[in-house]
Amino acid sequence: MTPPPMAPVFLDISRLLVRASHPVPTGVDRVEMAYADHLLDRVPERLQFTAINPLGRIVVLPRRAAERFVRRLERAWTLDGAALAPARRMATALRLASLAGRAAGAPGGAKPGTYLIVSHHHLDRPAAIE
Repeated sequence: MTPPPMAPVFLDISRLLVRASHPVPTGVDRVEMAYADHLLDRVPERLQFTAINPLGRIVVLPRRAAERFVRRLERAWTLDGAALAPARRMATALRLASLAGRAAGAPGGAKPGTYLIVSHHHLDRPAAIE
């Protein structure tokens, strides 16, 4: 008998997408990045990145593109400021992709997993996260 799949972990990276144009991260930016790093290391098969799109919906982002963005932004903030321009372009592309993204959560009413929002980025939009 095959064990049931583990529930997904949804990490909201909305703040990182917005902050990609800044050469220096704030403390909140560093916390969101630390969560992304930790989850990529510990549960990569379960991790799904989400963001609030321009229409105010929380959607799942394309996994590979989101991971590449996180890695590029981390590099820009820690080692290579020249990586900031590509990170900014990647953030723009992900925000555009979010318009066609699917809503965060599992289909068919299954348990949707764990949704993590570690910044205060869109807590002023309770309807989006309820």
